[in-house]
Amino acid sequence: WLSPFIDNSNTDYVDWWAYHGYHPIDFYEVDEHFGTLEDLKELVNTAHALDMKIIFDMPFNQTAADHPWVNDPDKQSWFHRDQKGKPYEITDWENQGQIEIGELHGLPDLAQEHPDVEAFLYDVSRYWIEETGVDGFRLDAVKHVPLKFWKTYTEEIHKIAGSDFILLGEVFWGKAHQLKPYANIGFDYLFDIPGYYAIRNTFNKGAAMNVFSDFYRDNASTLGETKFATLIDNHDVSRFNLGLGENAWAKQRLALGWLMTSPGLPVIYSGTEIGMKGYPVKGVDGEPQDFLNRLPYPLELDPEQKSRSAEFAELTKLRQKHPSLAHGSFKEFYKDWSVYVYIRSWGDEQLLVCLNNASTDEFLSIPTE
Repeated sequence: WLSPFIDNSNTDYVDWWAYHGYHPIDFYEVDEHFGTLEDLKELVNTAHALDMKIIFDMPFNQTAADHPWVNDPDKQSWFHRDQKGKPYEITDWENQGQIEIGELHGLPDLAQEHPDVEAFLYDVSRYWIEETGVDGFRLDAVKHVPLKFWKTYTEEIHKIAGSDFILLGEVFWGKAHQLKPYANIGFDYLFDIPGYYAIRNTFNKGAAMNVFSDFYRDNASTLGETKFATLIDNHDVSRFNLGLGENAWAKQRLALGWLMTSPGLPVIYSGTEIGMKGYPVKGVDGEPQDFLNRLPYPLELDPEQKSRSAEFAELTKLRQKHPSLAHGSFKEFYKDWSVYVYIRSWGDEQLLVCLNNASTDEFLSIPTE
């Protein structure tokens, strides 16, 4: 999954450049800092030759503050604005109406319900699919876009690109009931943001495993068969190891062990597999966490990072070797304060997975009959 490569604004915005790709200024161009359209095609083709898929990140909620449409008299209705032509402000982050029409971080908010905007987003999506042969889209800021648009968009894109084209919906809500409206409207996967918080609460902060179990039971009762893209961190939140001491990697490895042996499509943020350092909200020299989360991947790994990378590679091999881990059913077997045991089953294969979140060795006798 690539961060947005669409041509971004080169204008200073609230004291920062739009380094992350979410301030689009031309939806049909590759940003000059990444290269050219031919470079992008070569990347996709090379990945396909290696039996890999590429997913593009599509920021369809907003434009850059200096996008030409903003001051175009013919495009004023393309944005959510009040009767005086002023943008809406989000003052209540629990109010879905405000969230869908208000400006996110002060960026001009597209009116996806406008027929011309809807048609434009279909056309630009079709362009990137047909021009590059990409395998899927990660769709940004889904909860900030009217739900009705996503129902028609997901259907239209699957018509254009086929049923195997992957649509990942980023609905950044922390509770299962908030995700429910998006569960059956055409996304192939929703990011498991509630699961992220449960993982962090358990493996980073030390909450009891029975609390962890209760979360997933309640989640399943609310969201049923929803397919999730699972994560322990990403570019929008603290890196997992923030706040942990000497045993940071041991805890992170355990969280990754859960991710790679539990249901869902595991999503690993660049650097997580080597334990790249996490930073607080205000880090080095007052730089924001949002920037520090995107520091470059090391050009050369040190011995400790190489060891961590090898350990994570073993987890990926384990998941590839055993179809029950990627596709099988999940059944809880045992839980207590620090130990969690579950069975993954697929066909004749059954795997028993044991996680120990304590700082000490634990003994558990498990009957096999």
